[in-house]
Amino acid sequence: MIHKSGRMPRPAKYWTKERCAEAAANFATRPIFKKCLGGAYEAARVKGWLDDIAPPSRLRRKRRATWTKTECLDEAIKYSQRKHFYERCRVAYDAARYNGWLTECCAHMEATTARRLPRYVYVLKFSGKRAYVGLSYNVARRISQHKSCGRALLVQKALTRETPEVAIHGPLEVKEAARLEVAILREYRCGGWALLNKNRGGATGAAY
Repeated sequence: MIHKSGRMPRPAKYWTKERCAEAAANFATRPIFKKCLGGAYEAARVKGWLDDIAPPSRLRRKRRATWTKTECLDEAIKYSQRKHFYERCRVAYDAARYNGWLTECCAHMEATTARRLPRYVYVLKFSGKRAYVGLSYNVARRISQHKSCGRALLVQKALTRETPEVAIHGPLEVKEAARLEVAILREYRCGGWALLNKNRGGATGAAY
């Protein structure tokens, strides 16, 4: 039986120390490791391997810059949805997105309903001429996620201190929205704004 998460159930005693170490290497922190591969995390915790395979003070994963296109393609083929690729091997997903390979890596994957929805480009303008430019099919929910999610710490901190001015462009076709996001990022950067974005833009926004 396939679990509702899309994973095949693991046989008893599947998680050896070597397999747990290999799994942990895909995640930057223990909480992400626990969330995405709870079975491996629990096996390592119960058997006392966590400090060996996932020390909290340093990253135990192959860094984004070292992933080749072939390796990203080989990793992506394991997943039927972008969500699974993103959750289970974030570093390969980020490498593919950063280098412009993501569309090719995910060409075989099923298109989710959300991925077909139109997108909105939004700009959060903070005091001190700081801004964040984002892209989503649900701006209100995305801003709410920024407030609670630790992936974009600069945005999260800014939102806890003040309510920004919000500018929204759209709805737009997905590719058009991605191009507009890149253009707006360039416009704000050239205008002397301090951007809170980590990435260069052009991704199509989360579909989950």
